[in-house]
Amino acid sequence: MEGMPESEPGMNGMTTTLMAMNSSGTNGSSSGMNMNMNMGMSMDMPGMTMYFHDGYQEYILFQDLLTKSRGAFAGACIAVFFLGVFYELLKHAREVLQRRHGLLKSRSFHVNGTSGVDLRSVGTAMFSSLHLAQTVLHGLQILISYCLMLLFMTYNAYLCLCVILGITFGYFLVGWNRSSTEDVNEACH
Repeated sequence: MEGMPESEPGMNGMTTTLMAMNSSGTNGSSSGMNMNMNMGMSMDMPGMTMYFHDGYQEYILFQDLLTKSRGAFAGACIAVFFLGVFYELLKHAREVLQRRHGLLKSRSFHVNGTSGVDLRSVGTAMFSSLHLAQTVLHGLQILISYCLMLLFMTYNAYLCLCVILGITFGYFLVGWNRSSTEDVNEACH
């Protein structure tokens, strides 16, 4: 139809409308508006693919970490594998730290033989170096957990496999020494 914008298939099957305006404009006016519809994405960069796929051009968590070669992608896969192993080792280290200091059992504070809360004891426990270390380790564990989740959500079959294999191998290394099969430190259930 005359006067209607042309359409071309865009990334991921979406339709991108081309607003090609000549110097006089398609509607008879020259507004000078730039109707760039590619939202700042270059067509030679990989887009977000919402299904499992293979390939080596992937963004690894950040826009600047785009693997452009097979070697870079292999290096990224190795790093993701070891990130999964580190995640399991960190969970195990937190559990060992808790067991070693008897923090798995619940604490009750007593004042003069009666059940109650001694605010000095709570403050001492809350700001102890052990609790502060546990807090920092917990934050690091959550950060790594969500990074692994985002790496899996690239839906690149190789990266997904590296996440699974890394976490599984990490569990193999330390899981035999767990006090319970219940994972109270798991962030992404």
